[in-house]
Amino acid sequence: MPHSIRWFLPLSLLALAACGHTSAPATTNDTATAAAPAATEAAPPAPADAGDDGFVMTMDKFDAYLATIRKVSTTLMAAHAGHADSDEDEDEDDPIAMEGSETIDQYIARINADPKAKALVTSAGMSVSDYAHTSEALLGGMMTAGALKSGALKKIPDGINPQYVRFAQEHEAEINAKMAELQKMGSGG
Repeated sequence: MPHSIRWFLPLSLLALAACGHTSAPATTNDTATAAAPAATEAAPPAPADAGDDGFVMTMDKFDAYLATIRKVSTTLMAAHAGHADSDEDEDEDDPIAMEGSETIDQYIARINADPKAKALVTSAGMSVSDYAHTSEALLGGMMTAGALKSGALKKIPDGINPQYVRFAQEHEAEINAKMAELQKMGSGG
């Protein structure tokens, strides 16, 4: 059985949320915004349903996120291949896991400041900002969609971008299928 890696927890939560097995939405801090990249041209206006930071969740971003997770999984499993499943390995921090008290800005800054973590994310072709925002969008959107579907919530709570929830609802079957494939890969199946 492959080494257990901490990022499987958020993926498990996403899978459960997509199936409607959650009872409460994830909380996010969307009052923080990502640092604006330097640009030589004016950025196009954000779509009407974009968050305060201009991020819009799309299937292309979801696919890039999964490719990044696959790459990170392969890299971390290879790094742990010579180690038995020891308590020391279990206690190692996943350098790209979001910490509970971090804002999205802090999360992006921490990954960018750690060359190993940044390389893990960007090696699959995804920017750190898109990775962090996609993580936030998936977790908040899918958990909220699951809670709405189960009846645990009657409306989208403040702090959750409705576009993320609509994305999760509209792409539920495709997301579930792709997540099942990723989980199969993680379990060695």
